[in-house]
Amino acid sequence: MVVPSAEIADDGELTAGVSRIPMLYTNWYPNRRTVMWGRVGFLPFLEAGGMFVRPDHYIGGFGDRSVYLRVRLLREKGWRPAVTVGTQDFFAIKQLKWETATAQHFGALYLVASRHDTLRGVPLHFHLGYGPDWLVARTKMLVGLFGGVSYSPHRMVTLLAEYDAECFNAGLRLQPFPFLQAHLGLWKLKEVTANLAFTVHLQ
Repeated sequence: MVVPSAEIADDGELTAGVSRIPMLYTNWYPNRRTVMWGRVGFLPFLEAGGMFVRPDHYIGGFGDRSVYLRVRLLREKGWRPAVTVGTQDFFAIKQLKWETATAQHFGALYLVASRHDTLRGVPLHFHLGYGPDWLVARTKMLVGLFGGVSYSPHRMVTLLAEYDAECFNAGLRLQPFPFLQAHLGLWKLKEVTANLAFTVHLQ
């Protein structure tokens, strides 16, 4: 869904997916859109990725391109949560003063902590983060306090709930095989989103 966790992809892990989403936080084009995205983990603490966002019936070009970078600062250990800093469309950071910054549509800069726990033996995963308003992107995400929780009553089924600093979202994740995930979500608890992702390990 929208809220990130502090977990990053394993070194050599490659994931690619396709999503259907509403317009989310940008009025850049007033239609639903398809997102093709990918991510790769390299080094034990670094993850990079990008997405290609194309609105339905868009005739102005290829659509919007976005890149992101995530660095894990701490691993989860005992009661200490994992901590990760991340940025998306980081060309929009004010201090860089790049002219293209105002063309960014999914800008985000954040710090997030995640921790695993159990409820009567059932896995729970908590996330809590904050995003400062340091971007000059045309539209921004994760500005302010955000958080989420996932609950896995079965190894193939996970229930998700989150607050993304603007609204509440809920979802369901199905993982019938280790390399395949499918998500269904309700953005603002009313707009349907969907995602299908495949994962391979390069080492």
